[in-house]
Amino acid sequence: MKRAKIHPSATYPTRYILKILKRSELEIKNKIVVFIIDKKIYMENLIDIEKKIRKTADTFYVIEGKNVFTIIISEKHLEDLEKIFEKNIINVSKNLAMITIKSPEDLETTAGVMSYLYSIFGEHGINIVETMSCWTDTIFVISEDDIPIVMKFLKF
Repeated sequence: MKRAKIHPSATYPTRYILKILKRSELEIKNKIVVFIIDKKIYMENLIDIEKKIRKTADTFYVIEGKNVFTIIISEKHLEDLEKIFEKNIINVSKNLAMITIKSPEDLETTAGVMSYLYSIFGEHGINIVETMSCWTDTIFVISEDDIPIVMKFLKF
């Protein structure tokens, strides 16, 4: 694994963080559902539903924890997951939205970007239901009701 170089942002972090965020793009998708599934499920079931959803080019993310899977999907697949995993569902959260911040590559070597983002969500009273990242994509799952507030403070 490549070790991150110390970026000049170590001296003036907020200035560099805002430069990155100003070059970032924002995508919002509503009608998101988060399932927490006991890990005792058959992996084949998870793979089967993933294949089905991916054929439609729809939202499907899985985060594997020690004892559970967190599955993030579009609401239109809610019934499919409820049928497949009915005995293994620990929790289902509905009426959510997924916010993806697509940032430039220097996000990876700039300290404090995630901390800054978490703090502004918290300052505005927005609960982050789930969060994940994939290189330069930072994904937050929040309540759909909070979208108008988030749109105001994520304008960089």
